[in-house]
Amino acid sequence: MNIKEWHQAFKVQLDTLDTESALRLQPEVVDVFLNKAINKIMMDLYDAYEESQEMSDAISSQTVILEIPNPSFPSLTITPTGVPNQWKVSIPDEYYHHLQSYATLKIGNATGVVRTVKQLLDTENKVLSNPFERADDTEVPIFFKNGAIYVYTPDGSTLDKFSITYLKNPIIVSYKQNISSDIDEYLHERIINLAVIYALETYGSERTPAKVQIKDVT
Repeated sequence: MNIKEWHQAFKVQLDTLDTESALRLQPEVVDVFLNKAINKIMMDLYDAYEESQEMSDAISSQTVILEIPNPSFPSLTITPTGVPNQWKVSIPDEYYHHLQSYATLKIGNATGVVRTVKQLLDTENKVLSNPFERADDTEVPIFFKNGAIYVYTPDGSTLDKFSITYLKNPIIVSYKQNISSDIDEYLHERIINLAVIYALETYGSERTPAKVQIKDVT
């Protein structure tokens, strides 16, 4: 579905649910509710992925697998920070949420791939002081701050490569600019229904039955 079809479907759904006030909204207002619904559903999918660790077909169109450094993206780099065993990995502007990642470490002439463990920023000092959670040759802790990923590696090692799978930012749809979403078509109806409910919450009649049924489309 393109953005014009989204707006048509939005209007049909709105007319079906809002039988009392015959609500009419400008296209740019509809865009606001559609983009709000897209972001809500993307967050729900991310939360579901975090719980199950299973890749869903529903988010495949928003999933990017990238190795850093990458000759196609010269701005993405790995640099030492000056803090012992700490490396800064830059991430693309389209980055939205981390799904999984791996680090390639170099120790002498040998290299090996280890898994990463995402940690909360407010636990950084605690993690680094805990011998059971510090970096070793099987896994390394990573922290997200200042628009980058900070990786801690074992003593004597170098972070050679960083492979990341992430969700990219959803496209901001616009009726007037004819910008459609690239989200999987499987989610289109769900997004439109949620956008209609957001609109009814904001502008609709108190008597509208769907007003309090957001859970029905999530």
